[in-house]
Amino acid sequence: MLKFQNITLKNLSKLEKELVKSERAFPKDIRGEDGDYFTEMLETKGVIAKIAKLDSKYIGNIIGCPVTEEDVELYELHGLSDISKTIHLCTMVIDPPHRKNGYGRQLLLEFIKAARKAGYETLAGHFRRNASQHIIKALGGKKISTHKNWSDTGESYVLYELELRQTS
Repeated sequence: MLKFQNITLKNLSKLEKELVKSERAFPKDIRGEDGDYFTEMLETKGVIAKIAKLDSKYIGNIIGCPVTEEDVELYELHGLSDISKTIHLCTMVIDPPHRKNGYGRQLLLEFIKAARKAGYETLAGHFRRNASQHIIKALGGKKISTHKNWSDTGESYVLYELELRQTS
């Protein structure tokens, strides 16, 4: 059975190994290599961070932080309609053995539910041309821009914006 758990500074040390391992799904230039990466995000006011567990075993995570003016430049978030109540999806990953089972969609929906409850109205994030992009599009995400060779990864990422009030 799929369950979700909040990631906090208190339980980070227990989850750090799995979180860092999951980051290997991303190109080296943009992945978190240690617990400091996660600590910094978890110290951010307004962060939403969750893990997905299948039968009590970690299978993935999702973390988002509120968008600031600095983030617009740093993460190339130009073109968003309004950042005041926007959460930036920093990472979303389902470990390879558990992909293509709908867990990514369920994890994102759980994140959206928490984001709405926290007062966010919009989600913004860069998605690779893979299942995660199909999920955000299926939920009504609007393509804002494409970034070729994003952050020198050699891959194209697409920035999407999703209005949370209409997502279910």
